[in-house]
Amino acid sequence: MRVTATEAKNRFGSLCAQAKREPVFVEKAGQLDTVILSAEHYQALKAHHEKAGRAARRKAFETEFADWIAAQNTRFETHGIPGADHYAAPLPAKLLRRPVDNVSAQASALVSAMDAVVSGV
Repeated sequence: MRVTATEAKNRFGSLCAQAKREPVFVEKAGQLDTVILSAEHYQALKAHHEKAGRAARRKAFETEFADWIAAQNTRFETHGIPGADHYAAPLPAKLLRRPVDNVSAQASALVSAMDAVVSGV
C-alpha cells in the first residue's frame, strides 16, 4: 500500500492496522520516504540481517585464517587435545578414539567423555 505523508498523518491508526497485514509505503513529495512495518515483520528482518551478518563474519574468518585452521585440525588429528592423556585412564576408550573431522568435534568429544566420567557412566 502506498500513501502520501499527509494521508499517513491523518490515518495513522488505520495504517498501523494495515501494516500488520502488509508494509505501508509513505511518499513525501512524490518520493518514497518511509515504510511502516508490523513489529513482527521488523523483528524477522532484523533477525535475518543479524544471521546474514554472522554468516558473513564466519566466512571472512574462515577465509582469512584457513591455513591456521587447517594446521590446527591436522595437529589435533595427529596429537589429540593437550592434556587428554591425563583423562585417558578413567575414560571409555571408545570416546577418546572416536574419529573426528575438526577441532570443534575433538573438543566436543572430550567434553562428552568428561561428562561421562563425572556422571559415572
